[in-house]
Amino acid sequence: MLYMDPKTVSVTKKDLRSYRCPTLDELGEMRRITNSRHGQSGKIPAGLGKKWKPIAHPALLTLVEDELTDAGFDIVDAQFQIDRETGHDVYALWTLDAKVDMSGTALAELDIKRQFGMKHSNRQRFSLLGLEGATVGLCANGIATGNSVFDRKHTNNLDIEEVVGIGSGDWAGPVMDGLDRLPRLIGAMAEHDFGEGHEADKMVSWTLCEAARRNYMSWSQTGKCWSEWVEPRYDAFEPRTAWSLYNSVNQVAKSWSVTNVEKGLLGWSDLLEEVTAGSLN
Repeated sequence: MLYMDPKTVSVTKKDLRSYRCPTLDELGEMRRITNSRHGQSGKIPAGLGKKWKPIAHPALLTLVEDELTDAGFDIVDAQFQIDRETGHDVYALWTLDAKVDMSGTALAELDIKRQFGMKHSNRQRFSLLGLEGATVGLCANGIATGNSVFDRKHTNNLDIEEVVGIGSGDWAGPVMDGLDRLPRLIGAMAEHDFGEGHEADKMVSWTLCEAARRNYMSWSQTGKCWSEWVEPRYDAFEPRTAWSLYNSVNQVAKSWSVTNVEKGLLGWSDLLEEVTAGSLN
């Protein structure tokens, strides 16, 4: 989310078209004023010279949006803020949607929601930063939560197409590849029957303990997952399959923090893929 701050104001992308980039002299003057407030000598930041160029924020936002849509995401919401003082700091947050056709599995369609956040300062307050996650947080006071996609200082010769393109590609590519694997993975889980009796219980118990050993969940959560497995709350998960076991953990994970859910369920999927490897080959 974009946290509201007295130092920022919400804007539309249309509003940003009137944005004017600062010149190098203006940047130097802003830095001198900032430094003098802290009793420091006023000088242009190190690494800047006559070749330094500001970034046009409307073009930067469009570039990020193009990368996201080219990767296969639908942008369902976009929020933008700039600083009130100069308009040279920009904060952006996009809510993304990716639908996965799950025909032939226990689900008809899977709707994946993600967020992508970005901030940049043309007055050298912070770097060009891109973040992704189930929930991303940005604020003018320095808060930035999410998984880093790109983080580059704005000095001479900053190529935003290279920074945004490579960073977004390195992140979005594996995400979309993982989504493409989901129908096959879920189908294999549904077909992998643990059976009945002691041997089945022993395998399920080992799998839950292995998840805790790998820090996909805390040890205290394994008992709750076991209870969901033994007494599933939905008829669809009565069959003693890997898919039912996956959902027993998914049910418990609803009470976890966003960070733990993201790390835990991704790791849990990898572990169950290993457990069901015979039926995935």
